[in-house]
Amino acid sequence: MKQLFNHIETLSKPIGNLVHIGAGQCSELSTYLRLSPQKIILIEPDEQQAEHLKSITQDNNNIDILTCAIADTEAQKTLYVLSNPRDNSLLKPKEILTHYPSLQIKQEQLLTTQTLTDVLQAYTFDDSYQHILILELQGLEYSVIQSTARDVIQQFNGIILRASTEKLYQHEQQENTIALLESISFDHTHQEDEKYSTLFTRLFFQRNDDKIALALAVESQDQLQKIMTDQKSDIEKASKVNNEQLKEIEVLTANIESQGQLQKVIADQKSDIEKASKVNNEQLKEIEVLTANIESQGQLQKVIADQKSDIEKASKVNNEQLEISIKQLKEIEELTKTIELQNDIEKSNKTKEEKTKTDIEQLNKTIKEQKEKLKTRADTEEKRQRELEQARETASLSVKLQILKEADLKDLQQRYKKSILAQESQHKLLNKLTDRLSIAADYYHQLPQESEQEQGTQLESNKKKTNRKQWFRLPFQK
Repeated sequence: MKQLFNHIETLSKPIGNLVHIGAGQCSELSTYLRLSPQKIILIEPDEQQAEHLKSITQDNNNIDILTCAIADTEAQKTLYVLSNPRDNSLLKPKEILTHYPSLQIKQEQLLTTQTLTDVLQAYTFDDSYQHILILELQGLEYSVIQSTARDVIQQFNGIILRASTEKLYQHEQQENTIALLESISFDHTHQEDEKYSTLFTRLFFQRNDDKIALALAVESQDQLQKIMTDQKSDIEKASKVNNEQLKEIEVLTANIESQGQLQKVIADQKSDIEKASKVNNEQLKEIEVLTANIESQGQLQKVIADQKSDIEKASKVNNEQLEISIKQLKEIEELTKTIELQNDIEKSNKTKEEKTKTDIEQLNKTIKEQKEKLKTRADTEEKRQRELEQARETASLSVKLQILKEADLKDLQQRYKKSILAQESQHKLLNKLTDRLSIAADYYHQLPQESEQEQGTQLESNKKKTNRKQWFRLPFQK
């Protein structure tokens, strides 16, 4: 890093913004301060490291500490915090754990990433200063540079990139980052391997203003060419439309001119006919006068006949011209009728279009009303369906209650039947017992009376038996 910063010190302009993404503990802070930039912006995703940076820089007003993770998109991602904070990454470590067996994942933090374009919007990049960008993204260098707007990257005069010599993290992109930066007018001018690591190297890129100017010129030329092509295409389209319109105008003009010429010819012929008629009328009047004056003069009859013959020929010619003019007038009238018919057809078509439009609007209105009616019907049907379901539930509950009542009734009937059977059985048993007691009483009455003592004894015995018999007698026995 020492050689890289020595190279930065040779730049012609003072340093404006120095942005370090993935600053970690920022062991280079003293070097940054020695460069005396206008603003130092340290970006660190790990909250613990960011708090440490804030504690050691709280007395410097020109240092901003931003606790955020830079990625190609704004999304929820996991930050893998390792035992060596410098190797923290948004990508899960893989081969790096093989190279460093003592390296372990200490913690996983869920955070929301931001893009470099969004983060740098809050800062001003003055062209009178040199601006430096330092990237430590552990596998995300290519995707972050590719997703950042070109004009945002080109605000920096120098870029220092910490890159791995091989793939160390899962899903790490191994595209050529050097070629990517060279494609946006940055020259790879210096490279320095890390002192305590063989896996990482630091690359220095310097902005080539000549390439940027050339690229802008080419881009402007391409844009100008595109604009010219678009304008040419628009002009050709407009010219095509104009030609079509000119052709239509020529046709219309020809029709109008032909109609005008025809009307002019008809007007001229009509004027000639009127003049000829006027001359004929005057000649006829003169002939009448001459005829009245020289009726007695035979010499003038021949003249009159000749003049009359000439008048008849002229009249015949005038009649023929008049017939031709009438025929042309009829043709004009037919043409006029055709034009009026076309106008009527156009008006009819327009009326039909308006009527069709009105019908479509009425149909749309009807469809809307039908939809509303269908919606109302659907709501009513849904309400009825709910009422039917409630009625079904009520009926189902009534059926269940009826079944329970019937079951209870059957149970009571069975119990009553069992009770009746038990009573009948007891009644039969008592009847049998009564019969046996009666038989025993009869048997004792039939025994002979041997002696008075025996008789007395028998009487006492019978009395006891009689008492016992009465004791066994039921209420329903008489």
